[in-house]
Amino acid sequence: MILKKAVIITIGSELLKGIILDRNSKYLCDQLKKLGYDVVKTVSVGDDIDSIVREVRRAIEEADLVVTSGGLGPTKDDKTREGIAVALNKKLIMDHDLKSRIEKRVREFYSGKIPGNISKQAEVIEGAEVLENTVGSAPGQLVNVENKAVLILPGPPRELIPMFEAVKEKLRTENAFYERTMSFYGIPEAKLEEE
Repeated sequence: MILKKAVIITIGSELLKGIILDRNSKYLCDQLKKLGYDVVKTVSVGDDIDSIVREVRRAIEEADLVVTSGGLGPTKDDKTREGIAVALNKKLIMDHDLKSRIEKRVREFYSGKIPGNISKQAEVIEGAEVLENTVGSAPGQLVNVENKAVLILPGPPRELIPMFEAVKEKLRTENAFYERTMSFYGIPEAKLEEE
């Protein structure tokens, strides 16, 4: 059985500086394995367009599915959308309906004037399917590229997990499987392998 290959790219300078711990890769590796993927690499890059472009292009060459997490916020350092658009030679398009939905969502948890930079989160890569964020404001995206896919997810695990759960059936392969963990006591590992 040949498994489809996947690469996970976590994006954010805070990961490289040790400010936050990458919890997404472990979760994604486990989930992708169940969907029939062999995760061949995980890599972390900073909030730098050139690094994002380079790693996404490499990943597209190596894998059937590229999953990114992080860098989808509204601030200047959030460059994931731009980097992936460049890597895929696609345009970023402002989705005005999405912008309205994001602004409505932000109003639910912020009573002040909505910052102008929030509209950055409504930039969609040409041809992408928008993935709603039921917890935060940054939507994800799923881009199909020549029989391959790039799944773009937010960085906070509380946002990433429900978004991944909502889209995972679209990613399932014919090699998806279920596993069971068995624990044995009082018998050496080498003996188990013989049996």
